[in-house]
Amino acid sequence: MNRLFEGKDYGFIIDYRGIFGELNDAIDTYSALENEGFDREDVEGTLTDVSEEISLLPQRHTNVWEVFNEVGNQKDLEAMQRYLEPDDRRQRYYETLTLFTKTLQLALAMRSFRIELLFLVAVVVIILASLRLSFDEFVR
Repeated sequence: MNRLFEGKDYGFIIDYRGIFGELNDAIDTYSALENEGFDREDVEGTLTDVSEEISLLPQRHTNVWEVFNEVGNQKDLEAMQRYLEPDDRRQRYYETLTLFTKTLQLALAMRSFRIELLFLVAVVVIILASLRLSFDEFVR
């Protein structure tokens, strides 16, 4: 059961039986009741395939870093901090970062995403070990 509360944007419904397609059919059936007060817009977007949301993760990551496009050295934390002094820039940063982290949190909640992430980390560990590199040397 998913209950609403302040700060909660969504909940999970896990389709163990593969019936979400039937739910969409039911919504279509009820749309025939528009003359009796049913408004299809009341249920539009009720269900979202999480893979669609997760596919937005790379763009949302890019959006966060685009906030700092005008900063010459994006490894200079002080320069980035100074760049965020104006309220409008800081607000844009908070908004893009919040959207990115919510999407990342959703992705990390999915077992398949975590398995893929662990695999990619394992590849890096194997490369580091075989080349006898530190992580800092690897990311240069």
